[in-house]
Amino acid sequence: MQDRKAKYRPKALAIERNASQKTGWWRFARTVALGTIALTLGVIWVGEQYGVDRREVLEFFGTGLLFVGVLVVGALVFIAAFIALRRLLRK
Repeated sequence: MQDRKAKYRPKALAIERNASQKTGWWRFARTVALGTIALTLGVIWVGEQYGVDRREVLEFFGTGLLFVGVLVVGALVFIAAFIALRRLLRK
């Protein structure tokens, strides 16, 4: 009887893991969004504590976001070019 339970246990664990991974993505996205909001408010608060104008802090923050966005787009273009080149060389 023990052998039979041990045989079916890994399948049940795999099903549980798959279900938790589906909900895990939503939790991750929520955590990233809340972390971004907290970071933005924290940067504004620290700027105000040091006497930096709120508009200037937001400009620096926007510039940083623009820089990260340019890096992400550049990486996506590089990946797309790499995949296209690989497909061309296979044919």
